Amino acid sequence: MAGTFNAQDVANTLWAYATMGREPGAGMMRALKGRAETLAGTFNAQNVTNTLWAYTTMGREPGAGMMRALEGRAEALAGTFKAQNVTNTLWAYATMEREPGAGMMRALAGTFKAQEVANTLWAYATIGRAPGTGMMRALEGRAEALAGTFKSQEVANTLWAYATMRREPGTGMMRALEGRAEALAGTFKAQQVAITLWAYATMGQEPGAGLMRELEGREEALSGTFNAQDVANTMWRWPVYSFFSTLVKDGDGCILWCSV
Repeated sequence: MAGTFNAQDVANTLWAYATMGREPGAGMMRALKGRAETLAGTFNAQNVTNTLWAYTTMGREPGAGMMRALEGRAEALAGTFKAQNVTNTLWAYATMEREPGAGMMRALAGTFKAQEVANTLWAYATIGRAPGTGMMRALEGRAEALAGTFKSQEVANTLWAYATMRREPGTGMMRALEGRAEALAGTFKAQQVAITLWAYATMGQEPGAGLMRELEGREEALSGTFNAQDVANTMWRWPVYSFFSTLVKDGDGCILWCSV
């Protein structure tokens, strides 16, 4: 039967098995994979995303031929990918511990909106991996260009992702994020205030005077809405800031990661 499937049938079948937490039998899997390779050139963005998501969720990896076909199709369709397509596709690559090819990354990154940049960084940080050098460069360049359009959740998620990955944004990106955080701080929710302060402290940095003033004002206004985790994240920064002078520095004067 799989030999008569069209692109939608293949992607939907794989998605259904993965959603149910099951795997097709060996014969069915082989037939679906063969059909997917044959039809990859007709896949739309959702088909590509669902197929990659399904393989990853089932704990399987497409073979080299299928991966090449899907990646080529993703590159060709990058302009039609929605935010969720981008996030799910890059999540699948990250979970499989693979890096998208340079062409695919260039095509996707060039279409990213603020939410997609923030979601992608968040996804990598959540699974405990950092993007490769090329992908990180593409994401950071796009984030810097779009920082002025970030919403409060995107600012907080991006800072959280960098801190969780034990990385610091480049100077230009950090300046852009801080400017946007300062402009939006009056709209931050309690969790966003706490995450932003935690991220700065974790990265061994202190917010500029303007941002700190805005965050502290917002913190005071929202104090009655903070939950236990927000309070802990907010209070955790004080010993870190108090001991900036004791942070170990390398020969170039750069702050090294350390515990305090």
